[in-house]
Amino acid sequence: DRVRDLELQPRFEIDVRRLEDPLGDTYHIGFYKADFRYKEATTAADHTAYWVEVVEDAKGVRTPIYSLKKKLIEALYGIEIKET
Repeated sequence: DRVRDLELQPRFEIDVRRLEDPLGDTYHIGFYKADFRYKEATTAADHTAYWVEVVEDAKGVRTPIYSLKKKLIEALYGIEIKET
């Protein structure tokens, strides 16, 4: 199998803190819902097999709101959203 742990429409919360008070209150800005999240089998250069988490979104049109949410999620969660 090349794919496992398929999840449809995973939800990612967009929560931030003020820069001047990084330990202070968290502010809920909204959420982003991707189309899929799954783990994909990958092989390293030394032929070691491992699983990589993939977050994927099928987009016909990239709206300004989508572009902003994508950047926020990638920064907050340290992930890359794959667009198909």
